[in-house]
Amino acid sequence: MKEAGTLFPVSISRLHGALDLMAYEKLDDDELLRLSLAALNSARDADALVMLKDLVERSPGNALAQYLLAAEYAQMGLWGPAESGFRTAVEYMPELSMARFQLGQLLMLKGAKNEARQVFAAVRDTKDEALALYAGALGELMEDRVSGAIECLEAGLARAQSIPALEVDMQRLLRELKEQASQRPMEEERAPLGASMLLSNYGRYH
Repeated sequence: MKEAGTLFPVSISRLHGALDLMAYEKLDDDELLRLSLAALNSARDADALVMLKDLVERSPGNALAQYLLAAEYAQMGLWGPAESGFRTAVEYMPELSMARFQLGQLLMLKGAKNEARQVFAAVRDTKDEALALYAGALGELMEDRVSGAIECLEAGLARAQSIPALEVDMQRLLRELKEQASQRPMEEERAPLGASMLLSNYGRYH
């Protein structure tokens, strides 16, 4: 009798992967986007990554897919693809303020201050008052103005919140800044900013 390996030369996992890809081809863009969001919200990041890559390959102009994929890349530490994706998302949907905000965060962490300032300035024109104030807070931090950042964060947190996860991150940043200010009340000093916080995939909570 032949061994199982010779009877089934293709692994079951690879077969399932091939079947999944075939199934994706039958889905339209909206269906695939919704499934990728469901995967993100269920912490199935690998599945979401595959679906989002498939979606942007077939529809490069899908700004939401470009944004979600870029945010996933950012969390993985793949800053090059993340920056490219955020830029593409903003190009196709200029009103997608969250993509612009996270592009500004990434540029800030890279040390590209001049461009980050321009990006955050554009975000401050958004109708989302909380997001606009958060952009202002990060702009203040780039200028080492901790007190100004605290004021912007407090004002932003007092507004209606469209993304609870972003609110949580900004609350944590505010606590850290206040702790620093209490320790050095006479000094304006830059606060340490964690990339894991600043590059969260807020799209997964939509």
